[in-house]
Amino acid sequence: MKTLRTFIIFLFTAACFNANAQENTFNSNPYHNFSLDIGYGYRLANSPNELFTTQTKDSDYFNKVKHGLHISFNYDFRFKSYLEFGFKASGYNSAASLEDSVGSKDDLYIFYLGPTIKYNYHINSTNSVYARATIGYISFRNSLTEEIVNNLGVKSGSSKTYRGYNFGMGIEIGYDYKVNDYLSLGVSSAI
Repeated sequence: MKTLRTFIIFLFTAACFNANAQENTFNSNPYHNFSLDIGYGYRLANSPNELFTTQTKDSDYFNKVKHGLHISFNYDFRFKSYLEFGFKASGYNSAASLEDSVGSKDDLYIFYLGPTIKYNYHINSTNSVYARATIGYISFRNSLTEEIVNNLGVKSGSSKTYRGYNFGMGIEIGYDYKVNDYLSLGVSSAI
């Protein structure tokens, strides 16, 4: 249970570029909005789980594993000029290795899927800011190789995979600049 509780603590944040394909301009007609966010991700956990021995041995290594790649796909359907409903699928991946005799390493992956609600504030015809909230399913996997020492003092590598599943939630704020009727670019940050 401690493992599942620790996985809930893993929230990610991303400063990323956003490309949106839009069917209509900022008007009250319904439209479909698809966005793909790719960027830097950072795990907010302040201490490693005790099961991850490679991370508990070395705080510098733990800090290295906290940085990774975040990728997210969002679909939104506009009901009003300021209100959209949709879903979000996102993933975070981080991998690092220790320089020891057995090649100890961690490969972390966090996946999220859930419905969203998005509020848009249109500054003018080309600029808008938004806030998106979501609650859904989150899964965590850490495939690690760690150093073990047998009774004779011989070191070897042992591979293990830890998994966890739970409900997760997130909040995202962002800015979009409309390039044309079908494309906008922006920046967002999520937790």
